[in-house]
Amino acid sequence: MSGSEDFKTVFYAGPPFKREGEAQVHSNYVNCVRFSPDGEAIVSVGSDKKLCVFEGKTGKHVKTVENLHDGSIYTATWFPEGGKVLTTSADKTAKVVSIPSGEVLETYTLGSSISSFVVGGCVAGTTPTPYVITLSGDLHLLTSPTTSVSTHGHQGSIKSMCYDPQTSTIYTSGSDGRVLSWSKHSGTGPYVATPSTSGTLSQPSLSLHSGSATQVVLSGSGHVVSCGWDDVARVVGKGDMREEGCVALGGQPKAAGADGGGVVVATKDKLVCLGGGRIEGTTEIGYMATAIAVKGEMVVVGDDKNNIHVYNKEGGELKETNVVTGHTGVINSLSFNSSGTSLAAGDVKEVRIWNTSDWSPLVKGKWQFHTSRITSLSWSPCGSYVASVGTDENLFVWCVGKKMRRLNFKFANKGGCNGVEWTGEGTIVTAGEDGCLAEWNVGEEVKEKFK
Repeated sequence: MSGSEDFKTVFYAGPPFKREGEAQVHSNYVNCVRFSPDGEAIVSVGSDKKLCVFEGKTGKHVKTVENLHDGSIYTATWFPEGGKVLTTSADKTAKVVSIPSGEVLETYTLGSSISSFVVGGCVAGTTPTPYVITLSGDLHLLTSPTTSVSTHGHQGSIKSMCYDPQTSTIYTSGSDGRVLSWSKHSGTGPYVATPSTSGTLSQPSLSLHSGSATQVVLSGSGHVVSCGWDDVARVVGKGDMREEGCVALGGQPKAAGADGGGVVVATKDKLVCLGGGRIEGTTEIGYMATAIAVKGEMVVVGDDKNNIHVYNKEGGELKETNVVTGHTGVINSLSFNSSGTSLAAGDVKEVRIWNTSDWSPLVKGKWQFHTSRITSLSWSPCGSYVASVGTDENLFVWCVGKKMRRLNFKFANKGGCNGVEWTGEGTIVTAGEDGCLAEWNVGEEVKEKFK
């Protein structure tokens, strides 16, 4: 059976399949049709709020349940044992319905906002349990009509990522305006996300920014700072992920960096130093900033003219002390090693390593295997390896002591990578345009390649 926007259901017999009959029992779009597990019945649901039941062998219409929901019904899914289906709707509810009687056995309410539209569902597990997904992109395990276990993620690309080694927690920000905290419930399990929230306790919002959240960095005092296209920086507590402050930047953020203390954000024409949830000072610049890294009192800023500007930070004041030249493309990513003695810089295709004592190149002209913009860099905890990712979907691992060797992992994130972090000596996490985190166990490959 098929259903369509012409309000009809059409029954086919086969194989080879041929049209046996049609029915127009719906008065609006037919959104879903499903056979029962034993093939004896079919249900269809639509934007007319109806659930219709048909004989599975003939396609004959048996029953119509009117106004099952108060909004369009998007999907219907049979329970494995048959006899009942799970329906999902724009009225922000999911229901368990007995078939063929049409009796509603359970009603689950997912919220009150537009983001709570229940757009899909399934029944899974050894003990068949309903799962639904809402318009917000969140997955909900329906444990009872009044409670659910929710799994969160980004409903769009991940634009930035940072890692807190003290708590083994990853923080991400995305084009959906969300800022998420990712941690593992067990050492070998997957990362599970907790969303940041803003607004009142009674009406929290999971989208921290009203536009794309392009930067997220770790600040001091147990906070995370995110910057977005709503031209503000938002301060979030790492414990409960609730917003604790908002700072107007006076322009769209281009880049951000931090070193566990103050945060430096670049807008179109200035560098903004943030601390304690407020602006400590601003520095006018005559270039377009493209990347920032901070190590103690040292701040480095990449620009669109292929230069790296070096500043000394004194409170909210930034004093330029040097300009490093030599790159052949726009500086898109910067990262200090743990001691601050070396700086990794990525441009449109090359990764270079600079000695921060005299700004001489330690690695130059050898790590040029990216085919497009290098978006993020990360040093391994031991300081011997550098990971780089780019819009070419590649993850590279480089060794400072073995400059002519490299590891390449292709298709790290579909559509391109925007973030990379070492989470251990043998593990790397990447994030990108596909809205996903990808964890890589590279320990054995690194040992073999760079021995």
